[in-house]
Amino acid sequence: MDGAWLRISIWAIILSAIAAFANWPQNAGTLKPFIWQAGFPFTYAFWVRGELIRWDSWALLTDLLMWVAVFAAVGIAIWFSASGQSTDEKLPREEQARAS
Repeated sequence: MDGAWLRISIWAIILSAIAAFANWPQNAGTLKPFIWQAGFPFTYAFWVRGELIRWDSWALLTDLLMWVAVFAAVGIAIWFSASGQSTDEKLPREEQARAS
């Protein structure tokens, strides 16, 4: 199971970096350089010329819950894949020979 914790930690770091980058405030584009927005997949903050125009707490909460669900799904998948691999190691040698 130690390998599972390592894989979960690595994926948690990778997903944290993706989530932080996706939710970082971004410029709306070259045609609208004065508009900034934050949030992925749900935009929860919107600025025009440096002034906060819209703040949506529900969109932020939904965005955070979506990322928590992604983290949980990856963690569960890694945990179950690691526990499935370690069952062969716990079997006595006679049972391993019969299983092969």
